[in-house]
Amino acid sequence: MRQTLADVTRCIDCLSAGLRTIAEEWWAAVAAGESASLALGARWWSTLFYLLDTARHAASDLYRSSGSAVYGTRNPVERSMRDIHAIAATFEQPIGQALRADAGRVIAGKAPQVPIFSIGCAEPQGALRAGLGLGGVVDRPRTASRVARSRAGNLSRWSHR
Repeated sequence: MRQTLADVTRCIDCLSAGLRTIAEEWWAAVAAGESASLALGARWWSTLFYLLDTARHAASDLYRSSGSAVYGTRNPVERSMRDIHAIAATFEQPIGQALRADAGRVIAGKAPQVPIFSIGCAEPQGALRAGLGLGGVVDRPRTASRVARSRAGNLSRWSHR
């Protein structure tokens, strides 16, 4: 149990540091009046999914290592295992997995395919914009209502997959 607890504690520290770094970079971009890059968005999504997978494994390891105390009584380890599995299951839905795949695409230098992937990120240009349904022509004036309608249409397209 002590080794598992030590490993899980280090895991939490490492994942927290990774999330903190991404959040600080995102905040710095916003504070400078800029949008985050697609690469930073990819780091966010890939870290989020990795965190959920790792947290499920860590909670399960703690549960397994806890012995009989976890089975017969109310136990925070048992509760955390239930909670993280329930939360992670939400991200296993098709849209979540599409975001995860897009994180890999962007990390590999390709364009994301899910329109909501780039929300909060720097607006892509040219063909990438056209592929996301965000207007298609770089110099075309874009009003907030047209952008919202465009994104809403793209979101409904992905919600049925």
